[in-house]
Amino acid sequence: MNRRIRACSGVLFAVAMLVAPVRAALAQQVAAQRLLGQAGVPVTATHDVTTGAVIVLRGASVPLAGGRERATLALRDWVFEHGAAFGLDAATDDIVCERDEPLPDGRHRIQLRQYWNRIPVEGADARGIVDAQGELRYLACGFLSTIRCATSAVIGSEQALRVAVRATGGVPPAQGPGLWVRRRDGVDRLAWRVVLLHEGGRETLSWVDALDGTLLAADDAAVHALGFVYPTDPRAPLAQVDLPRLVPAIGLQSPWLGIDDTLYPEAEPVGPGGDYRFSPSQPSFDQVNVYWHADRFLHDCLGSLGYAGPPESLIVRINRATEPFVAQTSGRYVDLGRPIPGFVQDVARSQDIIYHELTHGVLYGYGVLASGPRREAVALHEGLADYFAAAFTGDPGIGQWLYLTFPDGATRVDQPAEPWNYAHYDQVGYAGGEIGSPWGNGMILSSTLWELRGALGVSADSLVLEALVYLPEAPVWSQFANALLQADADHHAGRWQGEVVRVLTHRRIRGAVESGISGPQLLAAGVRGTYHALPCCGGSALGDYHWRVREWCRGRPCSDWHDLADGPDLETSFQQDSELQLTVLTPWADTLVSAPFFVGVSAPELHLAGPHRLAQHGIGRWSARYVAMGPVTVQWHRTWRRPFALPVAIARALEVSFAADSSCDLQVTLTDGLGRQVVRQWAVETFADRALPDRTARLLVVQHWDAVMQHAELSLELVKASSVRATVYDVRGRARVQIWNGPLAVGTHVVRWDAGALEPGVYWLRVLAEPTGALQRFVVVR
Repeated sequence: MNRRIRACSGVLFAVAMLVAPVRAALAQQVAAQRLLGQAGVPVTATHDVTTGAVIVLRGASVPLAGGRERATLALRDWVFEHGAAFGLDAATDDIVCERDEPLPDGRHRIQLRQYWNRIPVEGADARGIVDAQGELRYLACGFLSTIRCATSAVIGSEQALRVAVRATGGVPPAQGPGLWVRRRDGVDRLAWRVVLLHEGGRETLSWVDALDGTLLAADDAAVHALGFVYPTDPRAPLAQVDLPRLVPAIGLQSPWLGIDDTLYPEAEPVGPGGDYRFSPSQPSFDQVNVYWHADRFLHDCLGSLGYAGPPESLIVRINRATEPFVAQTSGRYVDLGRPIPGFVQDVARSQDIIYHELTHGVLYGYGVLASGPRREAVALHEGLADYFAAAFTGDPGIGQWLYLTFPDGATRVDQPAEPWNYAHYDQVGYAGGEIGSPWGNGMILSSTLWELRGALGVSADSLVLEALVYLPEAPVWSQFANALLQADADHHAGRWQGEVVRVLTHRRIRGAVESGISGPQLLAAGVRGTYHALPCCGGSALGDYHWRVREWCRGRPCSDWHDLADGPDLETSFQQDSELQLTVLTPWADTLVSAPFFVGVSAPELHLAGPHRLAQHGIGRWSARYVAMGPVTVQWHRTWRRPFALPVAIARALEVSFAADSSCDLQVTLTDGLGRQVVRQWAVETFADRALPDRTARLLVVQHWDAVMQHAELSLELVKASSVRATVYDVRGRARVQIWNGPLAVGTHVVRWDAGALEPGVYWLRVLAEPTGALQRFVVVR
């Protein structure tokens, strides 16, 4: 029995462990949707595919409370307020401002650190850019959710220090070890972070488990081994190099990448120093060669440009069966193929192809997928991969050693000329390549960026890398063009805008542009409102903005345009209904004019005129006049007073006329330029235009009989208030219908009554209005 209880308890615990992350993920997804719904501005978000948490906000323009005066605290407060959308738990997590870097034009680049139960979390931070107006423009988050580890250490800092010193030597600095949360391979640990100083000022960083004293990492930043590699390809002599950042495990692994050989076992260090000095004839040589080039590309090339590393380590698999492709990459997996006889040699020994494929992995890490309209994102992948391979090697020829029939199948980013431009997308191929392939189209972009590099120098490398964070999942080239300008504005104060525009437009590559206004469309007279221009070219307010206004009266302009202000934002008030207009001169030399944007100050009014009574079958004319904002529509509906009659639209104009065959009701709806509506009702009564059959000094009686509808209408005109009784009798003197019995005031009164219950025959209508009366004979015929 006890065993069953313990077994059930274990099952329940396991179920709870599975359900909790699911609930947390759902909560994060809901919070993320709520955050984006409340932003109220154009924004591109990238979500964690597992939890749904927001990890990147691009093209944002989110006002931060107090952002102008204290950008760092304002961003911290905003992120914490929406923490659930970013994977934080308010019960356990906090955020601390770690760095505030002033940028040109009053902007700030801010780094926030996640703290879990008051313990800093390694690698869990957020980096945002706040502009001079206090608005959040960009945010990248790497917070860790659902952390599970101890909150207090079992071993002390002194013991952790001794473990680290035994492993690496050195002496501690003034500041001793600190407790951190460290996640590796999905496992969270409470660990001591130990920094030690060595001769020459070199520092080492070690991690020691705070529960059992295990050395988790001896030195995250030190050289662990030596190895033989080809610095470029086998045309150059073999060289002995340092293999930095290796983790203590079998094989060549670092926090950013790992090497996996499909044909041979993982390389193991040899010799007393634990080095990887293999000759090119040994199978492990390719693993060492690829590791050194990959680590060098990610850290020395991209890292020097500000690359923070992949979201999860890249796995480089060599000796893969990738035919007919030389190599291919999907997500975090980079596959380097085997030699193909008569076509290519060993890919693992060609530095530029390694760099090319690693760039694909970096792009996937930024959330840029190889899909989308016209395969432009695929060609973007290829173009950027060629560009970074050429930029890092300094050689515009890619694959010169690898391809046996160079330049067939290889690339030269410095050679394409006309018609190598975006106007000939899907119409070009290079060196035997297929026309319209991603590689051919990609060379349009890579050669364009190489031309940009000729104008900007190595600054183009950082600009291209910085632009990646502004891209959606499946970007087209116009979005990439805008991303370059946005990165230039955010990181370089717009220094390179002119050159970027010149080079890209020369190759027929232009950014997508739009014009629009956001702000209140209803204001009281004299009350100030704030209006914003929708970014013309992606997420930044690039270009020149000019505002104008004109007044509207009675649904039409009643003044000329006059200038208001320049710039992407406007604060103003209005005394009467007005129309705003925004003109934008974009960096791409487009002049855009916004769609009509109306601001209503007065409530709309609608007034009707026309007859309330009309002779049956007579033609009546009814008209509407109004006071309203913007283009106005007036819709008329008519409903005949008959059984089962429905409203029918009869006109969309200021005036209508029609023959009134019977009584009806009119409904008139005014819709102004702001979508506001005013509805008015108008009743129309019809009467028979014929001689009066009976008249006395005090009573006038008219009865109108509708044989088709079996309805009758009794009209009584009293010259003096009186008590009136109106009754229908048959020829036998029996009262059949009581039409009216009660007092009536002076004037004309109309009473409609239903004759459907009367059989065909002769009847009498008797009306008594003391001291007089009237008697009428009528016939019911069916």
